[in-house]
Amino acid sequence: AATGAASLAQRVCDGRNATVLAYGQTGSGKTHTVDGLLPPVIDATYAAAAAGDHEFTEISCTYLEIYNEQVRDLLADDEPPKNLAVQASLAGGVSVVGLSETAC
Repeated sequence: AATGAASLAQRVCDGRNATVLAYGQTGSGKTHTVDGLLPPVIDATYAAAAAGDHEFTEISCTYLEIYNEQVRDLLADDEPPKNLAVQASLAGGVSVVGLSETAC
């Protein structure tokens, strides 16, 4: 996990996006895996940002769940959770409309 965390952190510090994804059937340990991966990724990202010669660093994150073809924002306070739409842009990117983004 440490090597993967350092690799993701370096991508972020190079100005690119990084994703931590867990995929599998219900009960297979995805939540446990993500809970174990996120702290080293976040720590490595802050360490790489602090070690760089960047004039300004801004780190933000989103956290979503896709279950039964429903996309939910895990950072939102919505009760019940809203089903969000995934959209592809003509420029080639993909986004989730209405997904919360928070500064880390």
